[in-house]
Formats: sequence, structure tokens, C-alpha cells
Amino acid sequence: MYIAQPTLEAIKQFVIDNMPNTPSNLMLLFAEESLPNIKELQNLLNQYGINFFGGMFPNIIYGNQHYDVGGVLTFLPSTIPPYLVQGLDKKNVPLPDFTPMYESEEIASALIFVDGLSSQIASFLLDVYNQLGDSVNYLGGGAGSLSLQQKPCLFNNNGFFQDAAIICPIPLKSQLGVQHGWESIYGPLVANKTDHNVIKELNWQY
Repeated sequence: MYIAQPTLEAIKQFVIDNMPNTPSNLMLLFAEESLPNIKELQNLLNQYGINFFGGMFPNIIYGNQHYDVGGVLTFLPSTIPPYLVQGLDKKNVPLPDFTPMYESEEIASALIFVDGLSSQIASFLLDVYNQLGDSVNYLGGGAGSLSLQQKPCLFNNNGFFQDAAIICPIPLKSQLGVQHGWESIYGPLVANKTDHNVIKELNWQY
């Protein structure tokens, strides 16, 4: 559900009206301009005893429209709470125990959100794949600010995080689809000197 003004009262009403009778995780995705106070949001949602997670993004998509304000809220069926992984600014990030996912016959997809400005995203995703392999399909994206200034952008019941990732197992089938609206200006360009996710030299020029 898309909410143009995701106030705490509006979010509370959504939860009251849509609380499922089966185990679920509440996902909340907010446009950067509409991000509510996360501490107050956590206090509100924790009163209902539900698992929730979400993030802040420059824009959000609902249906075939994108918005620079508002929030998208939905309950995702799952008996497994979302996993939190921290330390994506360091190598060899320890992963959580995925045994419940292995043992579940229902989990078909893994929804993954990462801090889009973390330096170890590629190695983290490779590590996740090395553990889960093709037992699930993967979908998700990067959270963060359009200013490209790193700040906390992912949250769950217990905190507001940067250099982190959240993995939500869901018993829903998915298919891969990648698309963006960028157009090539010129190129090709060669990043011949980099430091993790920082380009230091492009086409042999500083």
C-alpha cells in the first residue's frame, strides 16, 4: 500500500487494518523526504509484537509509478524474522545462521536491502550466494540518500543502521528483472584505479 503522508498515525492505522492472522514481516519503504522519526516508529510498532524492517530511499516505486515522497507498506508472509548483517565497510563480514532457511520447504526468495554506499557490497552478496546458492531467488536494492552522504538508512525492531544489510526470507516465487532509466552520455569509461567502491582514476585521469 502506498501512503502519501506516512505519519505515525497513518502507519498505525495501516497496521490495525491489515494485520494478518499468519506469521508475517512488515516491510516499510520510505522516500527520503518522508522518513518518519525511526525511534518513534520503533516504539509504535514494537507495541504490536511484530517483526518489521525497512529503509530510506531517494525515491520509491508503487505499481508503475515512482514517488519522491511517501511510503510503501506491506506485510510479507514468513515464519522467519528478517536477518540483520552489520559491518559492510569491512572485509569478511560474518553472516547469520541461515539454517532456518535451509530447512524450510516454503522459502523461495530472499529480499535483500543494503546500504548502497557501503564498500563491501559485492563481497557480501557473493558470500550470501555461496551459502544459499540457487536454493532461492534474490531481489532487492540499495538504500540511502540522494545526497550521496552516508547515513543510517536501514532499520528493524532494534535499531537504525548504516553499513548494513537486511535479508528477509519470503515464501513467494520471484523472477529476475533489472532495468534503469539512465542513458549513456559518452564512453566507454575505464575505472583503472579504485579503492573498493571509490573511483580514484578514470580513463587514466585523476
